[in-house]
Amino acid sequence: MTKTRVLVGLAALMAALGSLVPSPSAVAGRTVPYTTPPPPTPPDPMPVRPPGPLAPAQGALFGMHTIPDQSAKDPSGMGITQREQQLGRTLDIDNHYYGCLVPVPTFRESWDISQGRIPLVSWGRVCDKAKVADGSMDAELGKIADGFKALGAPFFLRWAWEGDANMNQQYSHDDKTYIAAWRHLHDLFVAHGVTNAIWVWCPVSLDFYPPAGQTSSDPTLAPDHAINANGAQPFYPGDDVVDWMCADGYAWGPGLPSASRQEPFQELFQAFYNWAAPHNKPIMIGETGAMENNPGDKANWFTAMHQSVTQHYPLIRAFLYFDVVGATNANYDWQIDTSPEALAAFKAMASDPYFNQRATLPPPYGTGSTPPPDPGPTTTTTGPPPQSNPPTSGPPVVAAGDAGYWMLGSDGAVYPFGAAAGHGDVVGRIGPARAVHLEPTSSGQGYWVVDSAGAVTAFGDAAGLGGVKAGQLAPGEAVTSLSATPSGRGYWIFTNRGRVVPVGDAAFFGDMSGTHLNGPVVGSIATASGKGYYMVGSDGGIFAFGDAAFRGSMGAVHLNAPVESLVPTATGAGYWLVASDGGIFAFGDAPFRGSMGGKPLNKPITGMVRYGAGYLMVGQDGGIFSFSDLPFAGSLGAHPPAHPIVSVATLG
Repeated sequence: MTKTRVLVGLAALMAALGSLVPSPSAVAGRTVPYTTPPPPTPPDPMPVRPPGPLAPAQGALFGMHTIPDQSAKDPSGMGITQREQQLGRTLDIDNHYYGCLVPVPTFRESWDISQGRIPLVSWGRVCDKAKVADGSMDAELGKIADGFKALGAPFFLRWAWEGDANMNQQYSHDDKTYIAAWRHLHDLFVAHGVTNAIWVWCPVSLDFYPPAGQTSSDPTLAPDHAINANGAQPFYPGDDVVDWMCADGYAWGPGLPSASRQEPFQELFQAFYNWAAPHNKPIMIGETGAMENNPGDKANWFTAMHQSVTQHYPLIRAFLYFDVVGATNANYDWQIDTSPEALAAFKAMASDPYFNQRATLPPPYGTGSTPPPDPGPTTTTTGPPPQSNPPTSGPPVVAAGDAGYWMLGSDGAVYPFGAAAGHGDVVGRIGPARAVHLEPTSSGQGYWVVDSAGAVTAFGDAAGLGGVKAGQLAPGEAVTSLSATPSGRGYWIFTNRGRVVPVGDAAFFGDMSGTHLNGPVVGSIATASGKGYYMVGSDGGIFAFGDAAFRGSMGAVHLNAPVESLVPTATGAGYWLVASDGGIFAFGDAPFRGSMGGKPLNKPITGMVRYGAGYLMVGQDGGIFSFSDLPFAGSLGAHPPAHPIVSVATLG
């Protein structure tokens, strides 16, 4: 669909102090089709969240720009306090807009800091970038830099936001001039000793899409979105002068006459997210909004947005809403309380523990305290027959008996249930890597934990044999699993590129490291004899080595969700595959006991293991779905851990 929206960032213009541009006529009473987004799916594998100034370790900061703001003469006139009363919380970030050579910072930033909010200063959009770049404005800009330095606390600086937009080319001139201005101003702030500014680059989200008349080969992207045919990418100033990635994007239907539908949040930001993620920086949503449309559409839009951020976009570490009537026409009403249903949906998002992480930041905004234990979304899981997560309150439920299993969190935390005993974990010991797999010893009195870099830590009666050596993995290659030999004196370490690293008495039977794969290898396991092993790709392709018998695969079949694990039967004459949506595919003598395919899940399935005469699955939130004759031994489903569950292993 070709877009004609030359004013994607127009909503922000009303706040840019004297820079208003006439908006296209908004149509009152008009409605457009509401586009239901696809179910959000997490990246596979889940990326490591990069560090960054004021970036929470988990979840995301939550804020907005609201009114009154510019018209307020003192804190008593600021509209954000009313919104905080409605939402029942203090917002983490307060966004303020300023022109170019104006008095900045103002009382707003100092007041925010005193109230525990982080100021987001949106400033300089209308500065002539050629004059900034050539230094002719250094005297005035230097005074502003000194004012920011005097704040004495970190703040987000969103300078020259949406510099890529067509409407801002009169100030940006072109990408080269924009970049030269950004880098010159950054150097000027450094020269003035400004160390508390956190530089946020924030273009138009849709400008990461192909321009009109072009399409993308990426199946996650809708075609023909971009407004600026040159795109936003050429305006990026460089990793060395940017601390946070950011973008602005709005659902312009039904107010904009040319808008033929109301696009979902997930679609607005997908292309930007795909481009920003490899830069390894925290990501911010700087502005977004939706209008009332058909009854219930705005509330549904908010709910879908909530789910997309928590389940689909884990690298988003800060979210801000644009809560105004804008720009120059009242029919562009982005406010959160345009209907009771919309306000309730937005409040549900604001109340989610995932968006209440400010206490984990260092002073003056937080205490550096341990984050709350429930950062996930708040949907309801329907358990499968015959056994699923029972209702719980308080600590995780643990049942007596010989059955038991362990769960492993991506931070290295180990959660034992039933007869499975805890022998230690690697929390705080794996640096930037993430824990990926827990492998029990044959006695059940110990286990190995392996991380994505290939480091292996032994606990209990597990033998410490070492891991992947430095330089063995290629750039972008990550370890996905470990499988022990029958003797316990060796193991195989497997990577997403299909590489096998044998350690101790583990024999090498071949690997896929020199072969092009249709999808990354996500799971691997040795045969019971220790004379072979299987690998499975995310596309359901099976690779069998040694005495591992090929019984079939899903490699040539369209899947609703990527495959996560392969689990052999006790006889070795068959195996199950499980997908992230809980779908089960049985081969050979593997009996089908049931699945979660087509049922609602709080979080995607992340692993499966053989359990008694059947199997059990685990979700990223620690929910257990058991299709077995053994008793349910407990779960974390009612109290999700701070970091996603990545592995499950059973006794015996």
